[in-house]
Amino acid sequence: MNFKSDIYSIGVLFWLLSSGRRPFYDEGTQYDKSLATEIVNGKREEIIEDTPVEYSDIYTACWSDDPDERPSIQIVVSCLKSIIDHSIKSITNEIENNDLKYMMDDYDLSIYDNFSKIMIDDNSSLNTFDYVKNKLLILNLTNLTDNVEKIVDKLIDHLIRIHDELCYIPTEAKEIINQNIQNIDKFLQIKIFDWLIRNQTSSKYIFFRGFLYYNGIIIIEKDEDKAIRLFSKASKDNYPIAQFYLGKLYKDSKKAFYWYQKSAENGSKLAQFYLGKCYENGNGIKKDNFKAFKYYEKASISGNKVVQFNLGRCYLCGIGIEKDYDKSIEWFEKSASQGYIITQLLLGILYEKLKKDFENSFCWIERAMKRARKFKKSHISAHYDNLLSAQKDDFKLFELYERSAEQGCYSAIYILGHLYINGIGFGKKLKESVHLIEKAAKKGNKYAQLYLAKFYEEGIIVEKSRVEAFKWYKNAANDGNKYAQVILGLYFEKGGYGFVKKDIKKAVWWYEKSAEQDYAYAQCCLGYLYEKGEEIDRDSRKAIYWYKKAAENGYDAAYYLLAKFYEVVEKNEAKAFKCIKYYIEKGYFKGMYVLIGYYKRGIGTDIDREKADNLLKIATKIKKLKKTDTIS
Repeated sequence: MNFKSDIYSIGVLFWLLSSGRRPFYDEGTQYDKSLATEIVNGKREEIIEDTPVEYSDIYTACWSDDPDERPSIQIVVSCLKSIIDHSIKSITNEIENNDLKYMMDDYDLSIYDNFSKIMIDDNSSLNTFDYVKNKLLILNLTNLTDNVEKIVDKLIDHLIRIHDELCYIPTEAKEIINQNIQNIDKFLQIKIFDWLIRNQTSSKYIFFRGFLYYNGIIIIEKDEDKAIRLFSKASKDNYPIAQFYLGKLYKDSKKAFYWYQKSAENGSKLAQFYLGKCYENGNGIKKDNFKAFKYYEKASISGNKVVQFNLGRCYLCGIGIEKDYDKSIEWFEKSASQGYIITQLLLGILYEKLKKDFENSFCWIERAMKRARKFKKSHISAHYDNLLSAQKDDFKLFELYERSAEQGCYSAIYILGHLYINGIGFGKKLKESVHLIEKAAKKGNKYAQLYLAKFYEEGIIVEKSRVEAFKWYKNAANDGNKYAQVILGLYFEKGGYGFVKKDIKKAVWWYEKSAEQDYAYAQCCLGYLYEKGEEIDRDSRKAIYWYKKAAENGYDAAYYLLAKFYEVVEKNEAKAFKCIKYYIEKGYFKGMYVLIGYYKRGIGTDIDREKADNLLKIATKIKKLKKTDTIS
């Protein structure tokens, strides 16, 4: 198509697309020879307000008075492609700017997220060792010295209560039961063991004898082989606590899961809790956060403070359930009200950071501090000892967190890093204190590594160094930190800085590592790379899969890319319209022009020029006010 009259027609068509109406339609002009003469003599439509200059330049060139000055079709296509590429880059930049905010918001919440995962490790105490001084856990057996059977029954009932009602883990239960037995004289201890050997007809006595072998109580040495045989025998009678301990003894995660499941089916609340952990961590079974949440929920019926904590953690981090900070606080308060120190400390942070409620924040930290003192937990008590008298200003908080970090509290180190990044604290204190985070980073703490990388990347406190930043991001990424993994992906996707070569395959590898941990931003990045197909095979199926995953995991910017994918690739205009509309509702400004175009051309909806015009007016006002980030 090189005829100059056809080029003129293309110019008119471009104007029509930008205006949404026929030329000269509003002027009441008759479409007759008179209009044709005026057009020949140079009459043209007015450029619609807020039409991109690059676009209007194309169509005004196409309808130039002098046919010889009109561009060829090749030039028109080239210019149009340039505009499209620029628009995509502009949209992408906007998405990336929102990404940074998304990442930093998520990054800040990782403080709470990491703090709230203290309970995941089997080696961690579920009750922060408050049993050491808890006299309520010591039985009064002095009146039963002549009745060995009653002593044994009381110890077994107490052990079950310790697990199911109080949710103490086996290492703690061992200490509690051992303390109760040590309060009995040595002669009676031997009588208890002899009595158990002679009375192996009941599953509970078979189990308890196994428990003593397992923990080396009364007898001289532990004997796990005898313990596992006795637990197995009691488990065949569906004795739930024996089934739970059998699961604990198995090194094979699938066998452990099997026995936890059996124990849970027979009513063990602790087994239900452990099943939740298995599903959450993928131990012995395919990872399933929804089932993890359901087992935590089921176990919470007992009113156990640790299970309540875990339910709050699920709502806080979006584990198997949609994130709901109000519900997380509700469950944390139930747990904290029962004196669970970890939850009390976490509530103090959440009330400050999420609710901006300093009164409740200080209240919960005070309760944690008093309880810590009661059990002589100097490492926690010292951490928060001065917080009550603190003025509610940033620098005072900075000093307190700094002091806590000096005492080796990692949660304080995370918060301290957060304060640094936000510019709180100044002068020599910053330079003197950065070694705290560096110390934690060198010990392998992945969150400290992430903060240290951020310092080097932006020149916060330390001298700016992309090389050092990259090194620490890589350390954190290798330790499984999903935020660091996606940042490494960005380094390899973009390349540059003189030390990182652009490598899309490596970018995809790191994005996948992060995406597998359900990090929505990484999932969106993966979808974008598969859609572009640069240095890797273009794969529409994978692109749509990762866009959908990102959207499902709360990454709103993915809806723009989904919309364009549905419109251009899948040709599903209804889905495209739905996605772009949602994208706008979430506050992404530049997507409004896409929605305006959809209303004008009837993409996925009826043509509605009135809505298009109203949206254009809103977009124009926002543009004039320079509110280019989000819609009010």
